Order: sequence, then structure tokens, then C-alpha cells
Amino acid sequence: MADGGIGRLRKSAIAVVGLVISLVSIALIVRTVDIGKAAAILGGAAFGPAVVGLLVFLIGLGGRFLITRTLLPPRPDGSRASVSRVAPVVMVGLLANVLLPARLGDVVRAYLIGRREQLPFGSALGATALERVLDIATLSVMAFLAALATATVSWIVQGTGVLAAVGSVVVLMLATIGLSPVLMILRRMAPLPVLGVAARAAIPRFEAFVHWSGGAHRRQAILLALVFNVLAWLSNAAMFYFIAQSVGVNLSPAGALLVMAVAVLSTAIPSAPAAVGTFELAALTVAVALGVPRDAALALAILAHVVGLVPTIIGGPISLTIIGGGLGSLSAAATAESAAEAAPQAL
Repeated sequence: MADGGIGRLRKSAIAVVGLVISLVSIALIVRTVDIGKAAAILGGAAFGPAVVGLLVFLIGLGGRFLITRTLLPPRPDGSRASVSRVAPVVMVGLLANVLLPARLGDVVRAYLIGRREQLPFGSALGATALERVLDIATLSVMAFLAALATATVSWIVQGTGVLAAVGSVVVLMLATIGLSPVLMILRRMAPLPVLGVAARAAIPRFEAFVHWSGGAHRRQAILLALVFNVLAWLSNAAMFYFIAQSVGVNLSPAGALLVMAVAVLSTAIPSAPAAVGTFELAALTVAVALGVPRDAALALAILAHVVGLVPTIIGGPISLTIIGGGLGSLSAAATAESAAEAAPQAL
């Protein structure tokens, strides 16, 4: 089967698995929550706190633009992309992640950054991968600290603790040696008669990805990105806090942070578009563990999910218009670029 066919089959399989997981999540919610009561709570939600929640969420979104700009490689002339040029690319990537399976939005973003800023695809993809790792690692540590602060059930503390430990180790590695050991292995394989052909073909393409995905030379950028990450996630947590106020839920700041963190981490699981079902189930489960009634917890989860999607639903299509092209064509081009980057070439 051709590489393109394999890629399409893989995306289709992920989409089907994600749809099944979302349907199971929704079924679990329907079986355990009084949907009528949750709907009544949503219908009576206070408008003011919800608007404040949206505004603080937008502050965090601005932090995302700064993180992306901080980690991007400089252009060939040595200049750096401005936030105004980075912002629409980030929004298109977010829109693609909402609508497409397998987090293709990250690949689309790397493709657009490379095209707009004259950067090699491997460099842009390396910076994007580094940003994603820092996102998850920062959020995992914050979730663990919030779990300790709320004295919640042991499985949440243990689960977030494991994620925090793994994330911390990975960040430490990326801030010191990066992926250079992998590149070193490829170079040692290069002289071999059989495997050396593939290794020699992979090295030129992999070098740019390795260089910009971590290493001691990226330490300052990583530290600055971590600071922006903390501020961005705190803004997201503040949004959950105000949404809780909107639906009449008494949730502490640490509790809001924990609910937000687990809900966002759950989006890494394959799901239907926009993580429908999985996001709500994760937020519901943690909120209930913190003592929130199930119907109110579901109302909180749904409203927070909607508020979090509003900027992407509005800003994504506007950004597509600014950049030019449709999401389908951009996704196909980005996937083709990624496949070409990974495909072995005979020397």
C-alpha cells in the first residue's frame, strides 16, 4: 500500500476509535447524571461570570501566541516572526485540532509556519513538538500540585503525580541533551551496509527537528516558554473558576485548576471532533470527586467546554481567510510534507 493510502487508513482508524470513545463517554454521562437537572442549571447560568471567564481565557490564548513565537527558529535573515504573524497560524492549528483526528493541527501549524516564515519543515515541526511537550509537562505538574492542595481522592493524586514525574524528566532531558542521542545512533548506523542506507537518508531530515526540539542551546527559550505556559494555564483555570460561579458551583481556585487540567489532558485521548464527551466526562469525574453534585458538575463541564471553544470557532475561520486556503487543502499539504520528510530516500 502506498504511503498516502497508509496515512489515510491510519487517520480513518483513529477517527473511528475516537468516535467510539466519545460515544462511550457520553453514554456513561447519560447513565450517571440527571440530564434534565443539568440542562436547567445551564439555562439559569449567570451571564456575567461566564463573560469574565471568556475574557481571562483570551488572556491565556495570548500567552499561547507568545509561547509559539518564543520557541520558533529565526528566519533565514535572522529576524523573528512577530506575534501578529504567529497568531493566525496558531488559531488555524487549534481549529484543525478541533475538527481533525490525530492532532493534525500541530502538523498543519508546522507546515504553515514553515511556508510563511521560510523555515524548513523539520525545524518548524521540532519547535511545535517541543511546545506540545512543554504544554503537557507544565499542566501535569500543576495538576499534581492542585491535587495535593485539594486533598482529593488518592487515584487522582497518584495519576497526576506519575504524569508530573514523567513530564519533569522529559523537560529536563529536552533542556539538556534533547534528542541528540537519537541522532548519534543514526550516525553510528550510517556506515552499516544495510541499515546505513536508511540512516544516511534520515540524518539530514532529522537534524533540523532534533536541533529545534531541545538541547542546551534551547534552554533559555524553554525556561521562558515554561513561564508563559504557567500563566496561560492559570488563565484557563481562572476561566473554569468563573464558569463554576456562573452555574452556582462553589469551587476553590485549586479545584478549578485541577478540573481544568484533567479535562485538558483528556483531550490527548482519541475522541470525536472537539473532544466531545471525553472532555465532559473527565471534568465531571474530577468535579464530583471534589464534592460537586453530578448535575452541576456536568453543567460546569459543558459550559467551560463551550466557552473554551468560542475563540477557536470564531478566530479559526477568520485566520484561515487571512492566511488563505481551506482547512482540507492545508491538512492534505501538511500531511504530504510530513510524509515526504519521513520517507526514506535511496542515496
